[in-house]
Amino acid sequence: MADRTVRAILQDTSSGDWNIPEFQREFEWKHEQISILCNSLYKDLPVGILTVWKTTKYNEPQMRPVSGRQPLWIVDGQQRITSLCIMAGIKPYWMKNVDWQEAFRKRIFLNIEHDGKASIGRPIRKAVAKIPLDELIHKKPGEAQRYIQGKCLEFNISQNQEASDLAVSALMILDRNIPVAEVGEDKAVEDIAELYRRLNQQGTKLRQAQIMLAYVSQYNPGWVREEFYPFLENLSNKDEWELDPAHVLQVATILAEGKARVGLAKVPDMWESQIKQVWPNLKQAIDSSILYLWDKGITDQAMVPSSYTLITLFALQCKFMQKPGYDFEQLFNWFTIANLSGRYSDAPLETLTDDGNAIFESVNFDDALGKIPIDWTKDQLKEFISQKFRDNSAQALLLHVLLWSTKAKDLLEPLSIPALTQASQSLEPHWHHIIPQAWGKNNSFKGCDKTANVTRICGKTNKQSSLKSKPPWIYVPELNISKEALIQHLIPEKYAEKFVKGQPLSPAEFNNFLKERENLIYSQAASLFGI
Repeated sequence: MADRTVRAILQDTSSGDWNIPEFQREFEWKHEQISILCNSLYKDLPVGILTVWKTTKYNEPQMRPVSGRQPLWIVDGQQRITSLCIMAGIKPYWMKNVDWQEAFRKRIFLNIEHDGKASIGRPIRKAVAKIPLDELIHKKPGEAQRYIQGKCLEFNISQNQEASDLAVSALMILDRNIPVAEVGEDKAVEDIAELYRRLNQQGTKLRQAQIMLAYVSQYNPGWVREEFYPFLENLSNKDEWELDPAHVLQVATILAEGKARVGLAKVPDMWESQIKQVWPNLKQAIDSSILYLWDKGITDQAMVPSSYTLITLFALQCKFMQKPGYDFEQLFNWFTIANLSGRYSDAPLETLTDDGNAIFESVNFDDALGKIPIDWTKDQLKEFISQKFRDNSAQALLLHVLLWSTKAKDLLEPLSIPALTQASQSLEPHWHHIIPQAWGKNNSFKGCDKTANVTRICGKTNKQSSLKSKPPWIYVPELNISKEALIQHLIPEKYAEKFVKGQPLSPAEFNNFLKERENLIYSQAASLFGI
């Protein structure tokens, strides 16, 4: 083990002398984590050991190295090293320009408040001067002090000593030493995968997908870089679906071996040959599933309360989509009810393990669904609908799918919910409380946070002051909203008439409104999903 200065690490990182293997995860640190690392460095506190791997047996980077150069591979420390690059404004060699631009939005600043108080971290609102650390850190001490004094003068900050002292301390970051452990030449990729596993056990935050992708890289050099990650990036760019790599690998191990726990897959069989065998059909299944889900109103994975339901759906789609008896309508009903009922809320991995094994052993689609039944009654559905509403909840999923299926139009704009989903940001769908929560609280109307008091309208409409501050018997006549538009939003006809005519509800009548709308939502859902 040897120490290297931050300056030397930045040089190695920008030149390509240090690189990251194809199976490494993307940069994920948040602004706060970068700030903590920065503060630790200028206070000369330990920031942990970096681990690099020296080998001539492996040469599969995320980006190709400079011709003729064999880099050292970063095994542990990519997040910290990338954060150092952000502090200094130096792009890592391996990072694409577009990714660097996104990462560099997390720049660190010397914040100076009006009274002279100074701090280093993310930009803060009360700071009158916000000086990027990457512009300051490369200056000499005297130059940095004069620069800070000039900025304080520019912003009428009378006291500049604290900021000047902090700036000089920040300059020392480049000369701080960080210990670097080098894994020897004799280590193969499987040894590095084992190192990942041990780091995980010791508390270092590594994903199971990283460990498995390290195995894939050993047996199929270049596959992760050229096949796996490009497919996921294409889904993100084209369809705005950000799938977790670990979940995609779980689908693969279910299809190949019936195992939802990727760590239990056979090595090397799974990662040498089986992953490549299932991959073409799996890509097709995920693509077609996303298309079918979009048609049902599920336009991105953030709308799905349980990501494990997607794993099961993709596995069923892949195994049975080209076989007799397959029916996506049945699969979608199962998927929706699985989310509504919280199938994977208790002991999720254990349940997914049982479901994955059932899918693997099933001979046809009906057989598979029969082995993973969901015992959810009508009474449970009614209880579910009566609950409080939360964004991105199962209740939100149900309401959205119902309004999508009926092609309900916005209350003011002549656009349906499906059309609004593809519209500009000002028109994209928002959740709207029929009786505004603040108004309800001020007027003793209880239950305004219930699911039955919520619908889906466009953002532009939802920003109308009347809709945000007045009850429907005032804003409906004011904005000339039709009875038909209200009925499309599953508002019972009796109450739609009252709102159009401007007839107010008492708190007791509002309770009846909630009950009748709950019943209407229930009947629509029971009919749509065959409950």
